Amino acid sequence: MKFNDPLVNLFKKEFRNILDILRDTELTSYNRAVLNSKLQEIGRVLINLDSSTKIWISHVYPKYWDATIKTAQDYFKYIEAPMKAYTFTGIHLETVRLAMEETYYDIARGLRYVDYSAKRIIQESAKEIIIQGKIKGITLTESKKILEKKIENIGVNAIIDKGGKRWSLDTYAEMVLRTKTMKLANDTMINYCIDNGRQYVVINPHDTECPFCAPWQGKVVSITMDYDPEIAEGTLDEVEGSGVFHPNCICTFSPYVPELQEYKYNYRDELIDNLDKASDEGYKEIRNAS
Repeated sequence: MKFNDPLVNLFKKEFRNILDILRDTELTSYNRAVLNSKLQEIGRVLINLDSSTKIWISHVYPKYWDATIKTAQDYFKYIEAPMKAYTFTGIHLETVRLAMEETYYDIARGLRYVDYSAKRIIQESAKEIIIQGKIKGITLTESKKILEKKIENIGVNAIIDKGGKRWSLDTYAEMVLRTKTMKLANDTMINYCIDNGRQYVVINPHDTECPFCAPWQGKVVSITMDYDPEIAEGTLDEVEGSGVFHPNCICTFSPYVPELQEYKYNYRDELIDNLDKASDEGYKEIRNAS
C-alpha cells in the first residue's frame, strides 16, 4: 500500500528538517532576532507543506474517485450487469470536494499546532537557559541538553488526541491521508451502490487482529436502515458505530452480489492496487506541472 507516499515522504523529510532547525538554535546568549529567524525558518517549512498538501489533494483525490469506480465496474463485469456511465458531477463531485476539504482542514490544523509547539520549545528553553545562566552560568553543551529535553517533553506535535497520545507531524499526516483516502473510496462505493440499486455490501475480509474490525470481516450489511435480516447482519452505520473505519483503518466494502460470491475476486486488493496507480499518476502530473 503506497498511495499518498510522495506527500507522506515529504512530511517525514520536513519533520526531520524542523527538528534539525530546533536543535541548531543558539540559546546561550538570548538574541530575539536569532530566535525569530529560526521560527521564520520553521514557518517557511510549514508553508511549503501546506501548499504541497493543497496541490496533492487537488490532483490526486479525483483520481482516487475514478480508481474506486473502475474497481467496482470491473467487479460487476463478472456477471455482465448493466452499469451506469459515470461523470464527475453531482453527488460524486461533492463527495470528492468534501474529502478534499476535510483532509486539508485536518492537515492545516496539525501544521498550526506544530508551529505552536516549536515556538513553545524555543521560548521555554530560552527562559530556562537564561535563568540557569544568571544563577551559575551555562555552557553550550548544557544549553543543548536543555533544548533537547524540551523537544522530548513538549514534542513537535501535530495533535494530542483525546487519549493523550502525541502525534508527531509525520505520523499524523500519514494517518490523516490514509484515513481520508479510505473514507473517500468507501463513500464513493456507497454512491455507486445507490446509483445501481444495490442495498447491501460485504465487508471485504483481510488479515486483521483489530478488535473493532475483525468481527465484521466477510459480513453482509445494509447501507439503509430498512433491511432483510435473512440477508444482512446489520447496517453500515452499526458497523461504523462499533469502531470500524477508525483512524488508520484500511477496511473496505464492495457491493453484495450473490451471483459473485463464487468468484475469488479480491475487491480490496484490486482497490488498493488501483489507488496506488492513481497516486503514481497524480504524482507524475504534479512533477510535470512544476
